[in-house]
Amino acid sequence: MSNLNFKMQNKGKGQGCLILFGIPFAGAGCFILWALVISPIMEASKSDDWVKTPCQITKSELQVNSDSDGTSYRPIINYSYTFSDKEYTSEKIDFSGDVASSDMQAERQYIEDFPLNSSRFCFVDPDNPSDSVLIKDWGRGIFKWVAIPFGGVFAFVGFGIMLAGAAPWIFKRKKKPFHSKIKESVTLNPRKQRISNLGGAFFVMMFWNGIVSVFLVIWLGGLINGTASGFFEKWGLGLFLTPFICVGLFLLWNFYKEFRKLFAPSLTLTLKQGLSWRCRDLIDLSWNIPYSAKVDHVMIDFVCKEYATYRQGSSTSTDEETVAEYSIYDKKSLNFTGKCQFTVPDNLMPSFESNNNKIEWAIRVQTQGDGPDADDLYTIELMESSL
Repeated sequence: MSNLNFKMQNKGKGQGCLILFGIPFAGAGCFILWALVISPIMEASKSDDWVKTPCQITKSELQVNSDSDGTSYRPIINYSYTFSDKEYTSEKIDFSGDVASSDMQAERQYIEDFPLNSSRFCFVDPDNPSDSVLIKDWGRGIFKWVAIPFGGVFAFVGFGIMLAGAAPWIFKRKKKPFHSKIKESVTLNPRKQRISNLGGAFFVMMFWNGIVSVFLVIWLGGLINGTASGFFEKWGLGLFLTPFICVGLFLLWNFYKEFRKLFAPSLTLTLKQGLSWRCRDLIDLSWNIPYSAKVDHVMIDFVCKEYATYRQGSSTSTDEETVAEYSIYDKKSLNFTGKCQFTVPDNLMPSFESNNNKIEWAIRVQTQGDGPDADDLYTIELMESSL
């Protein structure tokens, strides 16, 4: 007799709330990228035909602003030039706009390159001579490379949260009829599935931690070099980065778990009836365990999961429930091979998928012993019983 266990797991998620929560992150990231990266780059790309013109530096000083958040520096450089017999003045250094940074040495370099009362060259827009720059670049120093990952983190997180919330609307489940297949023996090996999961975990971990590491290096570099001043530069940035670092550590731990699964025993499962079953079918299962594996407990279950998507007002929720679990095999054994038979219970809901509901059956294979434990899932198509 098979043992039947019912396990209920309610994982409802307010999809509408996720979208609202992700909008501020995405909006902040897009604004930063547009104001500090995209717009300056577009302006710089239009300056190819600007005319190189002699100019005179009339003001050159480093502006220092100190407050509770720290100290920032901004070069103030004014210059005058003559174009088409008319005199003009400007204070634009490049296309980055009126920005300041905490890197005193980098900002001071502009003062040294354009000292007071020196003669230099600027670049003038021939269509609008009042518009000019000293350097045809879209950003100053390291600031421009910080703006990209800074805005990218917010945009990535925000759109990721919004996509998770909008997934039920974007990827609507279509009714998927299940058809009878030729019953033939199939062998299931978890190796490819584990490698695929590991690759996905590695990509997400490297993408997230690669962006966060840029800010972490800047913050730690300021502390080590002594250039950080004020509460924000010394500790505020570290506090701001703390939740992002915690997420990165979680992704690192998830990658480690997926990596360990590669070394879990690869129990090769053979099903003579294939992956399409009906109620009352007698299923023959056999398995092989590598001789190098130290396994003393094998568990094979036939499980059913139900997914239901519904709306509550403007929000959409998806519930996932493990509604049934039938034990196929559960014994402590040191044998490297084994086999058993399992009769599919009667009156079971067949596999089903529609816009808002889904019934999914699967075989779950678990092992216990010395070293990593295996826990692999294989989808089974449970068809309607023939009359």
